[in-house]
Amino acid sequence: MTNERFDDEMLASMIREMPRADVPEGFADRVMSSLEPRRPSLWERLLLWMRRPITIRITPVRVIPAMAVAALLMVMALPMQQMAVAPDGSGAVPVRFVLGKNVDARQVAVIGSFNNWSPDEAAMRYDKSLGAWVADLELPPGTHEYVFLVDGERVVADPVAPLSRDDGFGNRNSVLYLTGDHEQSL
Repeated sequence: MTNERFDDEMLASMIREMPRADVPEGFADRVMSSLEPRRPSLWERLLLWMRRPITIRITPVRVIPAMAVAALLMVMALPMQQMAVAPDGSGAVPVRFVLGKNVDARQVAVIGSFNNWSPDEAAMRYDKSLGAWVADLELPPGTHEYVFLVDGERVVADPVAPLSRDDGFGNRNSVLYLTGDHEQSL
């Protein structure tokens, strides 16, 4: 440690004894002009851009056309099946609900968004020739969720329905998309 201290003191004294030289005139300007600013990388520029505050001016002249375009897009985005009318002009589409074989039940009803989930309005009948529970209903075109209510207690999703949706209570609702063409659209 004493050798390091000796070397440091010796170096400091040598620097003090050096002759002073004047800096040439314009030296700092020449050095600074020869340096180019470092261009930030693409990611650095992106981060800088994302952190930069943006001023947004909202005026009625800009908002009203934007709202009109948004309303037009919403109207155009309405599913066409909801605007469809059945071929007979009534607006209703005939639908047959079938709960297949191997269902041990005394009574079955189809309940859904089309009948306010009421079991009284869509009781199914047992068809011996099919060996299944059947209900023939006429529904308006659009999107409908439904399930089968077995013996007034057990909720069963349609096992042959291609689409289902979580009902928010731990069950699945079958989903039916009806057009005015007597068919389910997917």
